[in-house]
Parts: sequence; structure tokens; C-alpha cells
Amino acid sequence: MKFKEIEHKFLVDDSFDLISFKKNINKNILVKDSYRISVVDTYYLIDGIESYIYRHRYDSKSQYLTVKTFGGDNEERTEVNLALFQGEGDQRDAVDAFMGTLGISWSGTIQKDVEVFYSEDCEIVHYLANSDGREVSCVEFESRNAKTKDEAVDVLYKYEEMLGFDSNNRSRLSIFEIFFKKYIK
Repeated sequence: MKFKEIEHKFLVDDSFDLISFKKNINKNILVKDSYRISVVDTYYLIDGIESYIYRHRYDSKSQYLTVKTFGGDNEERTEVNLALFQGEGDQRDAVDAFMGTLGISWSGTIQKDVEVFYSEDCEIVHYLANSDGREVSCVEFESRNAKTKDEAVDVLYKYEEMLGFDSNNRSRLSIFEIFFKKYIK
């Protein structure tokens, strides 16, 4: 499970009541930590590699170069993060040059305004994502510290039920696919 991400994503529209959602979290869940942050995610597709997406994430707290699987149901994906030195500031130029040596076939950026709530076993996130004038609002539940996929999915169901989400209505697509599906071969 070390390099697995088990999550459910829900697309929410303008009728979503974010204030009630946050009140519900604070009422029903023991929150260990929470914060708001703006994030810039730059995605890279590499020639000849069809099931992996590479991502450079930069925000005021951290910076990562990540590889993730995509395609099919996004409930379970491989995710490997390499932490980049935050003291150097945004290293996107270096990441662009590094990724360029691998043969970039496409690159695109998503900006997110994110609010994160951590419990002992789940990360709950609401974010507003923007790219090329398009906007998407999402709620994600990501299991933390689970030892098996079944245990992780049970955690997701528990939190979704507490907060009024039906897993039958979740998106099967990653945020990358939602924004950039037309670039995927």
C-alpha cells in the first residue's frame, strides 16, 4: 500500500453548500489538522508511455515530482512522490528540462484552491480547480494508513456516509482526465 492511492472523487456543482459541508466535518469527525492552500499542478505525458502521468506540484508548503497511473476507475492508483527541495522555490523550469529529456508529448497546468481536513484514517479535501478558463469543484476522500485495499475502501465509505455522499455517484476519472481527456491517446 506504500505506493498506492485509494480515493473517491465527487464532482460538485454550484448548489454544493461548502459552509454546511465544513460544519458537518467539524461536528462529526475528529480533525487532526486542516488548512487552505493554493496549488499549481503541471502534468506531463511522455511519448510511448500510455498508462502513467507525471506531475509537478508546487505550493507554499511542499513540492513534488509524482508519477501516477491513470485510466479506468481512479479508485486505486499507483502513486510515487519524490519530494523536491522547497528551499529552492518553484522548480518547474528544472522539472520541465528534466521531463523534456524523456520526450514530452504534452503538458498542461491546473491551479487549485484547496481546503484539506485530516483525520486519523482519511484525508478529506474540497477544491476548486481551474485550467484554460474551465472550472471544476470537487470533494475527495483519500484513505490514510490502511493496510489493505479493502480496509482503505471501507474508510472511504464510512466518511462518505457521514458527510452525505453516495459512492455510486463518484467520478471514475482523475482530475487530469477531467480537464485533459482530449490529449490522452
